[in-house]
Amino acid sequence: MVFLWFISWKLTLFMLVATPIFSIFILLFIRSMKKYKKIYQDSLAKANSLANEVFGNVRVVKSFATEQK
Repeated sequence: MVFLWFISWKLTLFMLVATPIFSIFILLFIRSMKKYKKIYQDSLAKANSLANEVFGNVRVVKSFATEQK
């Protein structure tokens, strides 16, 4: 820090002020993304289970329709 102060005291002060502010914004952004990530994962799981059910029932439909292929 002393070395930085001798190079540019204005830039060092800016860095000391800006770093905590940016850190707070980044932490808030991460927290909000965790909430949206959970919502996304839940909806993806629902869609996946629906797709598995639909594709799994194709064989049953074909057997009732007596199709060969």
